[in-house]
Parts: sequence; structure tokens; C-alpha cells
Amino acid sequence: MSEYNQVFYPESLQDMYSIWNRYPLCTIFSGGASLLQTQRTIKFKMPEAILSLDNIDELHNIDRRERYIDIGSQVTLNRILKLGKIIPDFLKDTIQYAATSKIRNLISLGSAICQRTDAITISAAMAALNARYELRTANQSRWLTALTFAKSGKDTVFEKQELLYRIRIPLQQWNYSLCRALKAPAGTSDPRTESGFAIFLASMEKDIISSVCIVLASSKIIIDKNIESKLVGKKLPLDIREADSFVQVWKNYLDTFEESSAFLRSRFLNFIESAIMHFVD
Repeated sequence: MSEYNQVFYPESLQDMYSIWNRYPLCTIFSGGASLLQTQRTIKFKMPEAILSLDNIDELHNIDRRERYIDIGSQVTLNRILKLGKIIPDFLKDTIQYAATSKIRNLISLGSAICQRTDAITISAAMAALNARYELRTANQSRWLTALTFAKSGKDTVFEKQELLYRIRIPLQQWNYSLCRALKAPAGTSDPRTESGFAIFLASMEKDIISSVCIVLASSKIIIDKNIESKLVGKKLPLDIREADSFVQVWKNYLDTFEESSAFLRSRFLNFIESAIMHFVD
């Protein structure tokens, strides 16, 4: 058997990096759902050498702390849904939209983050939550924000033989959340410019808006903290003029993103307007 016609099942990170060093052309493999979903032929084409992460226990760990929860990169999406009330409702909605129940048993959170989809729904949710990712090589580790990771893309963000080890999600409570999938119309030639995913989050304290997060995702993730800050400190209910002004600021901002279609930008704007009207008397 050729050294590049094998499947390796390391049971520790040390073993994994040792194998990866000996066989640098190995393909990191986790469940295989993403690999199979991208193929449209009768006979599946597999990598010449596979390095499976399934048997590495620490990549399946979940560690809850007071202010955050650490989720190993190999924890499946369905297992995250079973965590219950500590997971924000909008994250549950996002996970359920991203894949069917059977696929969620195969796809891990790490795989969903690394395998970019047209609407990058999981990456959008992680950015909204201000999640951070720990990336590890055999000798060192580093942390990146979810937004930095998403903007870099998996082809450029990883260093040589670097692995997504765990995801750290802050346990902030949101009083209001709305997320919506914006599917491309039938017959669209380029779904990436016509489809997207939108998230609107807000927290209130004594009828005062204390924090806001708006994420718009299509071929890229759009977040603007300066625009979000225009709502922070506002007393509820909002005046209709304040709401209209906020929507107009977003319209002007979205008009600068010419890589997205005018149709999709209009749908993003309608989403923001629908969400902000929740706070108007």
C-alpha cells in the first residue's frame, strides 16, 4: 500500500502531529459530510491520504465556565443543540438552518466553520457572538476572532500543519434576536451574490438599549460597530425618526458593497428595517 493511500486514526494530538509531519500531504478529515456534499458524480473521489480526527478525545470536549463555553472543534452540531438554554436561540436557529438533523450528526462545529458555504451561516453566528478560535500547531497555539478568521478564509488563515482546536463562545444574554436566511431566486447564475444570512441582536437594561450586533453575510461578512453604536444608549421605545435615520445609515453603507447585488442589498436593508421597527412605539 502506498504511503499516500491510507487512513490514519490518531488517538491524541501528539500522534496526529507526528503522522502529519511524516505524511504532509494528508487531508484532515472530520465526518466527511462536506467532502461528499461537494461532489456530484456517481463515484465519490476520496483524498489519497486521510488523517481522521474522530478518535482524539480532547477535540470532543465541552467546558462551560461562568462567562464563556469552550467547544472542541469536533463537537457535532446536534450535540451543541442538546446543550439547552445556555445556547442562544438564534444560534440554534442558525444551526438548524445550516443542515438537516442527520447531517448535523456528522458535521462538527469546526468543520462547519472551516468549510465555507454560500451563506456562511455558522461563521455569521460565531461573528455575532464575538466567538474566538484557538488554532494549534505541534509547538504553539494562537487565538483569532471569528470575524478575523471568516474574513481571511481557510485557504490563507492557517499556518503550516495548524488545526482549529476549540471555539470559545461568550455567554452573553440577548433580549432580542432575529435571524433570517435570504435564499437566491431560482435560476440565479451566481447564488453567492444573491443569497445571504442576516442576524440582529440587542440587549436592553431598564428600557435602555445596552448593546447591539448586526451581521450580514453573503460572499463576505459585514459588521460595523460604528453604526451599531448609534443605537446604544437610546431609550425605548424609539422615535420613528430615529429608526428611519438608522436604516438610512445602513443603506448608505451597504451601497458601498458593489460585490453584492443591488437585490441582495435591498433584502438586507428590509431585514434591518423589520428588526428596528420592533423597538418603535
